Amino acid sequence: TGLLEDQLAAEMTPEASGVFSRLAMPAVAAIAQMERWGVCADRGAVEQYAVYLSRRGAELISQIQGHAGAGFNPRSTPAVADLLYKRLGLKPNRQSERTGAPSTDADSLEKLRGQHPVVGLLLEWRQVDKLDGTYARGLLPHIRPDGKVYPSVNLDGAESGRLSYSEPNLQNIPAVDPDVPDSRLARNCFIAPPGWVLLQADYKQLEICVAAMES
Repeated sequence: TGLLEDQLAAEMTPEASGVFSRLAMPAVAAIAQMERWGVCADRGAVEQYAVYLSRRGAELISQIQGHAGAGFNPRSTPAVADLLYKRLGLKPNRQSERTGAPSTDADSLEKLRGQHPVVGLLLEWRQVDKLDGTYARGLLPHIRPDGKVYPSVNLDGAESGRLSYSEPNLQNIPAVDPDVPDSRLARNCFIAPPGWVLLQADYKQLEICVAAMES
């Protein structure tokens, strides 16, 4: 990256150079500090969460197979499409942009919700499987001996200009839903270091405020 500095700096307009020096570079320093701090995780809570999700996932697969037949694999896109659109006769609401086949993504299934019980079961199983792969079994390898997770914080990680997190992605932890008792389990896996507390804050319209300042 350093070898590219002179070439890329020469291509910047004066306006872009100003934003880069006033905003981007100080942000890089702040992000580096965030990465050094890491995030404390409760390994015991993560392990218990993994057990819970594994059991719940097995229950859901059993219920799905009650409608689809033994051996049905909910991870198989062709199998799901065959079940929904051929065997059950549900009408697809859109096609995959990549293959042209009837879509089985989450948006498509949400539009089919209520037309057959297996649709809701598939959606719930996908959510459980994703949580397990990201915040339970998927999180355990990332917990270091000091009890912390050290994700990468990417300054230009999102098309909107916002930060993104990777390895692991800690930005999409499910929100707590008062009507869903289990919704708090994922967030309970992250704790404050001894002598500290967790603070929840939100910068409302931050990008617009920064744009106003810069203009």
